[in-house]
Amino acid sequence: MGKIGFMTLLKREDSKLSPHFGKAKWLAVVDLQKDTCEFFQNTGLNGKTVVEMLVKHGCEDVVFTAIGEGALQHLKDAHIYGWSAPADIPLTELRRMYVRGELRHDRKASSGGHGLHIHGKTGQGA
Repeated sequence: MGKIGFMTLLKREDSKLSPHFGKAKWLAVVDLQKDTCEFFQNTGLNGKTVVEMLVKHGCEDVVFTAIGEGALQHLKDAHIYGWSAPADIPLTELRRMYVRGELRHDRKASSGGHGLHIHGKTGQGA
């Protein structure tokens, strides 16, 4: 497991997820190997800019609450896997849920109509 992005409302580890992917105020980048969390401000406030940030910071996965079709396509093009989660769970718990494999792939991000499945990846360790 490498780096995972979380689209948050606040620049705090107890922040909850933003209600929309591209308009999230902050990108929290969690490095699971180093056990670190860094925050980067989303100044572009659109899906394309967020995906560019994810790529720049080496994220392989991203957790969000809601995402538009354009941003989904940018994620697919960048080979970044999307995971959906409820907005009311703090980042610290979402991180644990990700590691335990309790998050779901976003249904809209599935490819080929195979349910909760993106680009052939079926779990965090896959």
